[in-house]
Amino acid sequence: MTQADTVTRSAKVYLVGLPGTGKSSVAPLLAPRLGWGFVDTDAQIERVSGLSVAGFFARHGEQAFRIQESRCVKWVAQVPDPIIVAVGGGAVLELENRVLMAETGIVIWFRATLETLAMRLSKDSSARPLLAQGDLRTNLKNLLAERGPYYQEIATLTIDVDDGDCDKITDRVLRALGRVGRWQGANG
Repeated sequence: MTQADTVTRSAKVYLVGLPGTGKSSVAPLLAPRLGWGFVDTDAQIERVSGLSVAGFFARHGEQAFRIQESRCVKWVAQVPDPIIVAVGGGAVLELENRVLMAETGIVIWFRATLETLAMRLSKDSSARPLLAQGDLRTNLKNLLAERGPYYQEIATLTIDVDDGDCDKITDRVLRALGRVGRWQGANG
């Protein structure tokens, strides 16, 4: 019996957290370990729009991006197959997204300290529209203050990701999933 056999066909694992926590890096490592597919909501929006996230923000604004993000979360929630979803950090701002994720899957909050995130993002914050202007640490602190309560509200599991080792984080996620009731047998 495979790990995927221990869950229902409609299972989802949503990875949520601030930018720089490694959601987009861990999802493609986690998916094959479970025998599942994966989707990155930001990458999906980029694919559909033909624009980078920064380009989309510049051309259409944050509100239009959040609408596309919500459409993507709705679409993913309806996918009939088990799937790992790397969710854009701001998707939790919409109540409907939080409800959909909580009702259709396991939500894992990738949590890191502000110091860790500032170090990771200092090289490429210009590609992240909400971090590109002003002081990076202040922007991250503000995002955490705004989004942190929502991550905590919907999180089935919380994984600390400060070490940044994607293989170790993937292993931690698999072990944590193995401890969740309907995931019995999902070891890793």
